[in-house]
Amino acid sequence: MKRVDNVWLVNLPEELRRALDSLLKEENYIIEPEKSPTILIVGAGLGVSSMPLMDAEPGSWLAEVQRQFLDLFHAIQITVPAMEGGGRGKVIVVTTDVGICGALDSSVAGAISAGVISATRSFARELAPRGIIVNAICGGTILREAADTKSTQITLADPWATAVATIFAIDQRLRSLVGQVIVCNDESTRSRT
Repeated sequence: MKRVDNVWLVNLPEELRRALDSLLKEENYIIEPEKSPTILIVGAGLGVSSMPLMDAEPGSWLAEVQRQFLDLFHAIQITVPAMEGGGRGKVIVVTTDVGICGALDSSVAGAISAGVISATRSFARELAPRGIIVNAICGGTILREAADTKSTQITLADPWATAVATIFAIDQRLRSLVGQVIVCNDESTRSRT
């Protein structure tokens, strides 16, 4: 049976997108970018370059922070009117656990992730009266060499586990899971309140 929920996937790393595509199809969700969404899964703070605190140039990290937040706010602002028109919706913001746990040479990524988590909780409070539920999924991370540069990027350690947690969070039967942060780290999943 096809579900009535149309899912938009925005700003997600390719490995996570592939895992989500597979799971969404398995669960009979609709993925049609040309139609209005009832569910938005948006990445923020993913694939950020590792920048040690003492090496980070203020202009470069400020530009990264601005880009990450502008993309997140823009994706939500575009989709919320369609969700309101349908009377309901879900927004899942996918970020990293670096904003909760910290990581070596990752102060910029940690600041972005922590800000994304805080913003997600505020979005949840603001949008819940409109029938839109907002939660966050924080995937565990590893440092990986960037393909096109000599820098390292903070990437999801287990995109599949992050995708499974995301599928759990979009279930429309979970109406009371609002403003929560689900952390997927080291093959364990726990909720942060």
